Amino acid sequence: MLTPVEALCHEADAGSIGSSVDASVMMGMFSMTGEQVNNKRFGVIAVEMNFVDQEKVDKALVVQARIFAKTRVGMPIGEILMEMGAITSDELNEILQMQREVDGTKESGETPETPKKKSKPARSAKKEGSSLDISVSKDKLTASAYIDGEVPATEFDVSDVKLMLHSDGILHGITDDARIKAFLNGEFSVGEQWTIATGTDPIPDTPPEMIYHFDTDPLKIGRLTEDGLMDWKDRGELPQVKEGDLLAENIPGPKGKEGMDVYGKKIPIPKVREQRFKCGKGARRSEEGMQVHATVSGIPKLSVTGEISVIPTLHIQGDISLETGHVVFDGHIEVAGAVEKGYQVKGGSLRANEIRDAQIDIDGDITAINGIFGATIRSGGNLRAGHIHNAGIILSGDMTVEKESIESKIEANGRCLINDGIIISSTISAKMGITAMDIGTEASKSSELIVGIDQQMEREADTIKGEIQAIKAERENLPKLLEKLRNRSD
Repeated sequence: MLTPVEALCHEADAGSIGSSVDASVMMGMFSMTGEQVNNKRFGVIAVEMNFVDQEKVDKALVVQARIFAKTRVGMPIGEILMEMGAITSDELNEILQMQREVDGTKESGETPETPKKKSKPARSAKKEGSSLDISVSKDKLTASAYIDGEVPATEFDVSDVKLMLHSDGILHGITDDARIKAFLNGEFSVGEQWTIATGTDPIPDTPPEMIYHFDTDPLKIGRLTEDGLMDWKDRGELPQVKEGDLLAENIPGPKGKEGMDVYGKKIPIPKVREQRFKCGKGARRSEEGMQVHATVSGIPKLSVTGEISVIPTLHIQGDISLETGHVVFDGHIEVAGAVEKGYQVKGGSLRANEIRDAQIDIDGDITAINGIFGATIRSGGNLRAGHIHNAGIILSGDMTVEKESIESKIEANGRCLINDGIIISSTISAKMGITAMDIGTEASKSSELIVGIDQQMEREADTIKGEIQAIKAERENLPKLLEKLRNRSD
């Protein structure tokens, strides 16, 4: 057997009530204005507290009107929602408690659905010689109160303010009654906005930690000790990986937490920009994107742009000379001897005993154990050398020199470290700084040292400016060309 309320709910679902109870029944026959206001307020609070959705509240109002049309008895909407199974008795009590606090009936003993002979203040409540306004920030995380003029506490009470907050739908983060009373008593700065409700900021997920399972900076001509000195004997070794080895992985951090605005609406956890590994040749990202594995055996490498790759190794037992000719190899080039004068080397990375007046174009790191003599070098990584004589070098990373730089021109986007050596008659530009034991001698020409400037970027900017000027000149010439074409067409 269905209860009367359940039967009416069944009729509402079937659409029969809509035909039998029209607006005249709901607004005319059900002529209890005060109860209608309380019912509406009860429904607003129930929805704002996320206990029930608006559709069920609307259905309950239709059922309530039908009950009144048949029996002339006004059944509280809370009881109807509970009979419908939309809310529990505990949720009903919570909603009623909130409604009592908003209506100022907490101490009066009145039921929340009994109309109270008190006008409902609007968003701005005005009294003689004063006004009380409540505003909400754009992000809906702060509600502020403002009193225009000095207002005695007798003009506004706590229930007035809470009713105004409720009329705006503000339910979450409301400050305590004592602070509201102090505000109304003028204990805060007059004429200034005062925070009366504060939302809860959402906490974003902690970004995952990127862990690399190989030495990301292996090619060292030396290693700095704790006291800042260079240990030239500790040069490090090239890491080797096998096909299928784990190169890197993302370790997820703690999850975030939802926030809540002053209207009681949940604020979703902010999306953190996903950190995805960049993979080059010889490396493959897993399907979920959290790990990177090697697809070939070789030397793992992390580029300046953050790309992980594995490059195979080309071993040359002697020199790069007449026997080998120019060398072009995508991977790492390991030369037991020297790169001789007049030869060209292009590849992923290079390690040699010496580089002698050769042309070197390397995407990654370069190591010349004994030194560099008269070479022209471009490197997309770091450079390490015993010494540098009469060379022209452009690199994207750091430069470490054991002994000296003599009559050379060097541009580095990182640091230039010649901790135990000397700079003589050289022009060095290092964006991140220059360190040397000595600079120049009494008999040498002066050196030029530049720090904090990205020379490569400035050169690219000058190139782009030239291209822009060329395009402008071409654009200015277009009308003349167009006129010639029109004349030919005529």
